[in-house]
Amino acid sequence: MENPIETLADIKEMMNKSSRFPSLSGWSGVVIGCLSIVFVMFTSWHLGINPSKLNFNAIDAHQREMILIFALILFILSLIISFLMTYFNSKSLQHSIWNQTSKRLAFHFSVPLITGVLICYQLFYTHFELILPFSCLFYGLSLFIAANYSFPSLRIMGLSLILLGFLSLNIIELQLVFWTIGFGVLHIVYGILMIKSKNK
Repeated sequence: MENPIETLADIKEMMNKSSRFPSLSGWSGVVIGCLSIVFVMFTSWHLGINPSKLNFNAIDAHQREMILIFALILFILSLIISFLMTYFNSKSLQHSIWNQTSKRLAFHFSVPLITGVLICYQLFYTHFELILPFSCLFYGLSLFIAANYSFPSLRIMGLSLILLGFLSLNIIELQLVFWTIGFGVLHIVYGILMIKSKNK
């Protein structure tokens, strides 16, 4: 006769697996992280900005518009890359990319993310110096919530981005450095860790 405790543990494990979306691609994190770093390097070079000594008073209206355009391009590319790599990963694992779990993941991830995008867009015209911290805060919050429907380790990345957002609010001249760490380095590190964990 089976041990009731072990049976309950097996049932609990099956329920946890069924409530999580396992098809997120670690490679998408690596690619998005690399794109974010390239974005910062190109934008800084193109506009003559020193990432380690950011001075918002020296950024004119034309430069702000260029930053917005580059940021939108990066955002759209990141969404496309994330979707395509997750789609192909789901196919290779023979999982459905659009089921109840992925719908819950998409909804709970999108609400704080879209809220953050709208707030950052409004800040573009009022408080430009708050865009980088708020993008870290809201994206970190999105990841923290999404961890309930995907990999629990996403909470660590989410909390790290939230911390970087708070640091950006207090050390303004290093905002771009903190943003690069959050959207660039953390994506790469987490993507590599995810790839290694799946290959075990």
